[in-house]
Amino acid sequence: VIGQVGTTLGKLGVNIATLSLGRRDDRQGAEAVSIIRLDGDVAQSILEPIRAIKGITQAKLLRLGE
Repeated sequence: VIGQVGTTLGKLGVNIATLSLGRRDDRQGAEAVSIIRLDGDVAQSILEPIRAIKGITQAKLLRLGE
């Protein structure tokens, strides 16, 4: 899934600044979570192809510092 997200963002011309990975809880196999900080102003429309990736259950675009 990580590779698919990176490839999708790359095809959209969006650069990943940082990527943090973890799990909802500490047991093996628990649901994975990630926070991806992107460079530049990113359109809400990038979420559609990200949400289409098998294994993605939720995707949100947050704008901090506005």
